[in-house]
Amino acid sequence: MKHFIPSFFLTVLTLVLAHTHSVAQYSSSSSVKISVGTVYDSESGRLLSEEELTQLITNGNPAFEPQMDQYGQASTFLIDTSNPYAPINMRDISRRPQVGEIVPTFIMKSLNGDLLNLEKLSGYFVLLHFQLTVKPPIFNLSRFDSFDSEVGVLKKNIPLETITIFQGGQREIESILEPSQYQTQIVPDGRGFSMRYQIIDYPSFMLIDQQGRLIGYYKQDEWEKLKSDLSKN
Repeated sequence: MKHFIPSFFLTVLTLVLAHTHSVAQYSSSSSVKISVGTVYDSESGRLLSEEELTQLITNGNPAFEPQMDQYGQASTFLIDTSNPYAPINMRDISRRPQVGEIVPTFIMKSLNGDLLNLEKLSGYFVLLHFQLTVKPPIFNLSRFDSFDSEVGVLKKNIPLETITIFQGGQREIESILEPSQYQTQIVPDGRGFSMRYQIIDYPSFMLIDQQGRLIGYYKQDEWEKLKSDLSKN
């Protein structure tokens, strides 16, 4: 299933006043907090001042582009100050890490309670498996179980860490899956990681080598190619 967001506005709903700032924090429609000191000009990299943010908010609904950090959280934002109210593309595969490049790190927590840090997985191949939801008909449980069984076989011969990242929350996932019964680590609330790595297809895969470099991206029907690439590395 292909999932693409052609444009996205962080519509400002409220303006929260702080004790020492006339403009302190903006609450967006996606429940993202946009604070003074977190917004940068997308062209120059310059940090926008409180006064500039106030003017942008006063004049309309600026299109802040969230920048996802290693925790999958929007910690900073970009904006095109020359055209601040134009729709922005939130999935641009040209901005993905390229094959052979070091993959920007991640730190995520699985439903088993394990802290998964790419930098600490050196020596392992890392397979990121991106899923939208556990709800049918989007999610195919038998196919997921088959994938997990193959992961178990691969792990017998290859140092491999596999992480399935769902956009749904813990309650939704655990209504269908029992995480402790699977070879793959299961991570909830992972939309920020999908954004960080510019993922547009679901289900899909991202394979990383033992030095943290990208081997490739794969759609669901490219599983055999993925296994072949894994064996070659």
